[in-house]
Amino acid sequence: MTRAEYMAELAGKLSFIPEPQRKAVLDYYEEMMADRMEDGMDEASAVAAMENPDTIAERLKAEGNSPMEEAQADNPENLTNEAMKFSSLAGSLLRTFEDLEKAGHVEVPEPPEAPEPADGTEPRNVTTEARNFSGSIEDLCSIGDMVSSAMDYIQRHTTESQEGDYEKKVFSCPASQVRAIRLLCGEMPIRVTACEGNDLTLTYYTCDDDPYEMNLDDGVLTLERPTGAKGGSRFNFSMLGGVIKMVWNKPSPTVELLLPREALVDLQAHTTNCSIKVSDCQALCQTELKTGNSRIEVSDLSCLSLECASTNGRLVLHNIRSRQQLTGRTTNSRIEAGGLRSGGDMKLTTTNSHIEGRDLQSFGSLHLTTSNTGLLAEDCTAKGELRLTTSNGRLEVWRSEGASVSLKTSNGSIRGQMPGAQTDWAIDSRTSNGKNSLPKQQPGGKPLTVHTSNGSIDVHFERE
Repeated sequence: MTRAEYMAELAGKLSFIPEPQRKAVLDYYEEMMADRMEDGMDEASAVAAMENPDTIAERLKAEGNSPMEEAQADNPENLTNEAMKFSSLAGSLLRTFEDLEKAGHVEVPEPPEAPEPADGTEPRNVTTEARNFSGSIEDLCSIGDMVSSAMDYIQRHTTESQEGDYEKKVFSCPASQVRAIRLLCGEMPIRVTACEGNDLTLTYYTCDDDPYEMNLDDGVLTLERPTGAKGGSRFNFSMLGGVIKMVWNKPSPTVELLLPREALVDLQAHTTNCSIKVSDCQALCQTELKTGNSRIEVSDLSCLSLECASTNGRLVLHNIRSRQQLTGRTTNSRIEAGGLRSGGDMKLTTTNSHIEGRDLQSFGSLHLTTSNTGLLAEDCTAKGELRLTTSNGRLEVWRSEGASVSLKTSNGSIRGQMPGAQTDWAIDSRTSNGKNSLPKQQPGGKPLTVHTSNGSIDVHFERE
């Protein structure tokens, strides 16, 4: 069965689910299959490793996802029910991973070196628990993105109703009066976009159950809850039959900041369980974006420095220029980065999910780090060290270089093409239980370190 045939059969089996939920479930399984193929499976093997469509349909019916039990197909709460199901599994997998890690049974992204086995046995730094758990990692990655996508869907489709419980407030002033902006938004989505003219405009919401106050003092514009106030959580938890369910209380409106394109201000935006989107601002200073369980999207941005941090939410970073350092970190979700420039160090870090870095340039060091899945670097350069690190996953590097290059994984292959000729590099390479296209040691120019175990090395050069 081909990939297309599998997805067509699954779509037919899920005809009992309304369109919004069905599309979300199909996207989840489509991405799971794509992840397996990115990690080296051919199409037939990836399809064979998938759950039977009949089994998936029967389980969803048994878990109460029939449209007869839902209100209306276009009700955002229906999609939320799907997200809650996956969120419960994600939490269970996370706790399992944490327990194994505390017990010392799971490798960290840079496992300690172990002697290469001479008898073909399993290397000492790969435990049975880690191998058993690795099959669940791909599901966890997709589940995290599924929950994040569901939350984004709800935020997009509940704009009118979500304002009902809140009082809408709008503040505007010349951007020249503001040197720093602090948006501490509890559980509200945040959107920052550029505007024409010289005035900034902040639109926010407040109510008795979830109060917010705006203040402009000595050039610092702050939006936050009053001291001592506790906003109502958007979620609560219940247990039925040993299964923890997360229940959506009510959506929250989006805090929107319209900022003149050339405004010179520091920006701090913090929220939880909601997305942050920043676009088209060309003169920000220190920029800090933090959320949890949702994504951060940044595009067409110029700033002094940038820090993006999420948990269980995807980072999507495109066309960004940072005059100093640029960092992005999350857990259990992808990082997609393209067209990034930094005058200092650039570091992108996640766990248990992919990193895709294309056209990244750093005048300091460039580090891409993940674990238990694959990593791709294409057309990436660093004035300092270029370091790509994963574990239990494939590593790919194409036309990328630095003053020194370090490529390290375990239980995965390393493949790609390096700039220049082989003689331009001082090579240190090794693997176990795999083929190696590189010499183990070679004197030369810039250091090139290529290490893996239980995987092949297939690295070549532009000028052979």
